[in-house]
Amino acid sequence: MSPSEKALLAKTNDELTERDEITIYWFIEALWSFMWAGSLISAMPFDESVGDGMAALCPNLERGEGPEKFSQHMRLRPSDELFAELDLYFRLHWWTRDANLNGYDTGSVKLSVIMERRKALEWILDPTCDWDHVPDNT
Repeated sequence: MSPSEKALLAKTNDELTERDEITIYWFIEALWSFMWAGSLISAMPFDESVGDGMAALCPNLERGEGPEKFSQHMRLRPSDELFAELDLYFRLHWWTRDANLNGYDTGSVKLSVIMERRKALEWILDPTCDWDHVPDNT
C-alpha cells in the first residue's frame, strides 16, 4: 500500500471526510480492475460499477481469511488482453473527459469509474509507475 492509502485506512470512521469516502470507493473500482486482470472475474463492463459479488471474492478478515483466497485462484491475463483493455479504458477516458468538458451525456458510463480502472491497468502494465502518481493524461 502507498503512504497515502495507509494514512487514509488508519483513520477511524468518525475521522473520514466525504472526500475520504469517495477516495475509498475509487479504491474499490481500481481493485475491480486488479481482479479482472488476475482472472478473478470474467468481465469488467465499462458501463457498470463494481459488481455486487465483489465482497464474496475477497478474504473475509472477520473470519481470519488471508490472501490465499486471491492467490489460489489468481492468474494474470495475457499481456495482449491487458493492453487491449487498457486501450479501451484510455479511449473511454478520453471520451468521458471530453463529455465532461463539453457537456454531453455518456449515459451510465462514469468518468470517475473509468479513471480508476484505467489507473490500475496503467500501473499493472508499467512497472515504473508510482501508484500515487500514475499518469492519467488523455
